[in-house]
Amino acid sequence: MSVHAPQACPAFLDGAVCIMTTPASSCYQEQLLDDEDVGLSSDSEGCELAARVDQALQSRGYMYLRRVAVSVDKGIVVLRGCVPSYYLKLLAQETAMRIPGVRGLANELNVT
Repeated sequence: MSVHAPQACPAFLDGAVCIMTTPASSCYQEQLLDDEDVGLSSDSEGCELAARVDQALQSRGYMYLRRVAVSVDKGIVVLRGCVPSYYLKLLAQETAMRIPGVRGLANELNVT
């Protein structure tokens, strides 16, 4: 896992606020988390940020980016899922980092 943030963000999954998912690939289905595991709450700011990142990934036009799961915790965006190339992994990362409100990013996408 790589975390790209302007400042250190310890334990970024403590109290995760929102997870946006689109239909998951078979590779990603093993990584799905239960609500209990991540301590989900209904923080609308985190959900709005996740929705904006998800929409930006959808608008790129790549089928595989539409399947990326986006979660947000305290402004840190976490991308999970599978993509077929390193290019798409980096494209997803760069797309997410350009969204206003993103303080950092953990790119957990697997290249298969």
